[in-house]
Amino acid sequence: MMDKRRKTFRDRDEYNRIIVAENIVKFLHSEVDVFPMLLDGPWGCGKTEFCEKFQSYIEEEGVLPSYKCIYIDTFRADHLDDPIIMLLASLVNMSPHPEEFGKVARRVAGSFIKGVLRLCAGEREEKLLEGVEDLCQSIKNPVELAVYQSMQEYESSQQMIDQLKKCLSELVKEQKIIFLLDELDRCRPDFAIELLEHMKHIFDVEGIKFMLVANSAQLHAIIKQRYGNTVDAKRYLDKFIKINISFPRTAKRGSRERKVSLLHLHAELAKHKETDYIIGQKYVREFLELLFDMQYRSLREIETYSRYIYIFQLVANDGLRMADDDSPAHIILCMMLIYCYCFEEKIMERMLTSSIPTEEIIALFAPNISQKEILVAKDQYDILEKCYALFSLLSTCTTWRDGFLNMCKDLYKCDEREGFDKMLKERWNDGIACLSLMRLSTAL
Repeated sequence: MMDKRRKTFRDRDEYNRIIVAENIVKFLHSEVDVFPMLLDGPWGCGKTEFCEKFQSYIEEEGVLPSYKCIYIDTFRADHLDDPIIMLLASLVNMSPHPEEFGKVARRVAGSFIKGVLRLCAGEREEKLLEGVEDLCQSIKNPVELAVYQSMQEYESSQQMIDQLKKCLSELVKEQKIIFLLDELDRCRPDFAIELLEHMKHIFDVEGIKFMLVANSAQLHAIIKQRYGNTVDAKRYLDKFIKINISFPRTAKRGSRERKVSLLHLHAELAKHKETDYIIGQKYVREFLELLFDMQYRSLREIETYSRYIYIFQLVANDGLRMADDDSPAHIILCMMLIYCYCFEEKIMERMLTSSIPTEEIIALFAPNISQKEILVAKDQYDILEKCYALFSLLSTCTTWRDGFLNMCKDLYKCDEREGFDKMLKERWNDGIACLSLMRLSTAL
């Protein structure tokens, strides 16, 4: 369950996600049924926090008084034998007659758990089972006996499901229900698949809506793990989900649309005096904008990146540590190294132990640029080529290519390269050494 004091969109909504909540409310009001719905997003993009705020928006702010919002962290419940227990338990206290509803819920849940039917059955089912046992004694063929018992159990289960649906229909007459099922993509495959099946076949009651909160790619992987790689996972999932929605990756700041990932990085870096100036530098900011255009990172990954930028500042020596009066070339070089440390483990390991072909750096930071387009001389500067490959990414943005190169002392003019080359080579090597120190310090 969520905390009593829930977060709200009024408390904090840096990325305008209340717009997503408003659209979901419109869907709930609509005559066109678009539920079950999937709120799709990668891990770490803020889905759980959105659920908490959405629940507050629905209930505490009175936006949709006709609905009760029930949040369930499905991952915390996937130790259960069957997800129907989780769903029914969340409804018992809502019923105006909780004892009666609980009795029906226990019977239904028992019928889905092997070997529990006899323990959970009511008097009617007990008498039915007694009759079955008497009849079974007269059946000598073991195959016929197994078939007969299975048929009786199926009929009994169907009767209880029908009874449950009647109870659910009565329950939602006074207040409808929307389930927010979070973390389904973290559950065991059998638990996740059974939950989808129950949602479709047992809880398809007017007045009950479901919103799954998960990563669709991971759900596809779960389906393939359950049914094999030959199954069309998307088509299978589409049997249960009517529409997918996702968070926008940009948010409005003034008259401009800005990337949410970059806004989040700015907010994280601003928390510490050692890092708060970094993203304020024009060329550094535009490098990061280009980088995150090519390589999406979740909010949680952005927080990891920010944390290691801060650690880098703590462990780097005075000559390498970034400062607000540094050349943007130095800062960008450091940001590239830290990025590799956070997200490109194989490249980082090779940086620490051996040289890396320039082409690999280009493929990572400038995948749309061919080797022929790199505006650098092919000379003895193997390490510097990596830096130039990085800078070539920036050169594709003509609006600031000239300004950046000027600040780098006309990087491509051979007569002025020597001092700049020496500085970059030293700082590259110092940066690699600092990565080793970071790995050691964060492992302690």
